[in-house]
Amino acid sequence: MSKYSISILNLNPTATAINGTTSVGISVGEGTAGKIAEITEIITTGAGNVAPADRMHRCYGGYSDTTAGSGTTPTITAWGQPQTASALTAIVAASVALTVLDTAYPIIYGFNQRGGMRFSVPQGEGLTIAGGATKNRFVTQIISDAAGNVDQMMAWWEKNN
Repeated sequence: MSKYSISILNLNPTATAINGTTSVGISVGEGTAGKIAEITEIITTGAGNVAPADRMHRCYGGYSDTTAGSGTTPTITAWGQPQTASALTAIVAASVALTVLDTAYPIIYGFNQRGGMRFSVPQGEGLTIAGGATKNRFVTQIISDAAGNVDQMMAWWEKNN
């Protein structure tokens, strides 16, 4: 079992109440049956490169069966060396927000530009996605009341890797 993460810095979220800006997401591809990823940590904070005004942000995460549009494909960071490459694909700062998310979000929290929020659980209690499953993607999206950049990191364990 191996641990990995992705992150994005200075994301400027959408100021809208309908669709957020897709910030980070991971996908266990269709051709990777038997692969399981367990998300154990998501950290979202104000970026610090924008004046720390009282700007409120909301982060929510959900499962999806569609890709997150075109975005940046980040380098997935391994948390141990030597370690095999991740079996997952990742996306950050999608230019097209996800339109197909489950209607129930297992992750939802708000935070202020001056602070942040952290979803963190022990291994064995995280959110899982499985290769070959219909909903084999998990993404977070951020909605802001106004401009105010944020940083975000998502970490997960991979099984059968």
